[in-house]
Amino acid sequence: MRYTKRIIWRPGIVAAAVFAFLAVVFFTSHTSVRAEVTADKAWAMIEMMELQKTATDWNFYGGYRKGEWVEPCLDGTELVNIFGVTKTSSEWYELAMMYRDDAFSAYYAGDWTTAKDKAEYAKDIFDYLNNYCGQTIGFWKLGEIVTYPLTGNVYIGYEDWYNGDFDYNDFGMKFSVQEIYDKKDYLLEVKMTFTAVVYDSGMDHLIHIRRPFNGDFTYNVSRSVPAYPYYLTLWDGATGIETPAGTYSGSGELDVVLFNTSKYSWPQKEIGETVVVDVILANPELNPKEELTPPRSYFANGTEFFDMAPIMANYDPWEEGTLYECRFHIDDTQVISSTGNQHYTPDIIPTGTETPFILIVPYTDWIPPYEDSTITGPYQYFDDFYMTGMYANWYDPSNLRAGRNNVAYGGISWGPY
Repeated sequence: MRYTKRIIWRPGIVAAAVFAFLAVVFFTSHTSVRAEVTADKAWAMIEMMELQKTATDWNFYGGYRKGEWVEPCLDGTELVNIFGVTKTSSEWYELAMMYRDDAFSAYYAGDWTTAKDKAEYAKDIFDYLNNYCGQTIGFWKLGEIVTYPLTGNVYIGYEDWYNGDFDYNDFGMKFSVQEIYDKKDYLLEVKMTFTAVVYDSGMDHLIHIRRPFNGDFTYNVSRSVPAYPYYLTLWDGATGIETPAGTYSGSGELDVVLFNTSKYSWPQKEIGETVVVDVILANPELNPKEELTPPRSYFANGTEFFDMAPIMANYDPWEEGTLYECRFHIDDTQVISSTGNQHYTPDIIPTGTETPFILIVPYTDWIPPYEDSTITGPYQYFDDFYMTGMYANWYDPSNLRAGRNNVAYGGISWGPY
């Protein structure tokens, strides 16, 4: 794959121009001689001209993108594997330049075979470094980076049973994601970050992330602590285990087990364990950017409203647990039929209200309610939002009920804000 000729290193521009000029003079002067051009010499000439083109295509030095000069893709210290050999990018560059010089020397000496081979070696290295920047790093193909949220993180909180206490702290984690697209709006890479913050449930769970793709991909899982090495047996006899750190290949749908909550003590707050999942698409053209609709919606007075951003249509932080029928996805909701487990709130969420099992809160470092404390205790407008679509910012600490910005029943799990 060939990328655009865009160079930031100004001495490199001069060198490239001089190189091109000398190449033109050289080939013109030599090919004007009325002598037979052998097949070996012709191949050498072709490789030398290809090398000249590739050597001026030094994308890894930097370039001009979106109206601004950008920093080099490679700074010389990155380890790059070419032909099964790992060297720093600087070492590969120096080797390519040596092969280039050898190619010229051999050509002047009439050693067409050596000239062709050395030029081909140099060209291959330059090509690989260019492609490494453009394809592996996505530097030169970069069109847009979609970040959700724009800054900080969102809170993902779980209510793991029907008609529960609605404290959304049975498990909770922070989440953020970057989607990297090329200039044609094809998806190159997705990087997701999850940080466990609270486990406050009598049930154990496997917390997953599921993300659909088209075609093949590779993904890397990194962890701040090693994966928990034990399986969890779920309510239906199925078992699962945390996905260990490492690099994997997949196709179609990604599903990673992020956390096995059985490893946490009860209750455990401000856990701070982080998992990063980085996905590289093998076929970006199969994954164009699309207009999305949030994966669940609600109605009030005939008007539809949503409780999360459209990007979440592609991210399902689903969970499955050890109690009967506990397996819930991002689009699952429940209609409250009993309020007997709601506590420490003056505003019971009434029966007939539709609420999510998995709550998405777009507020950085949001603090969930205290254990066994219904969310309407501290966050007084939660029920108003889910019944009417009003108070869309119910989660903002500025809307906390007076006297509830404290760590206690009816208050919040830690803090205060």
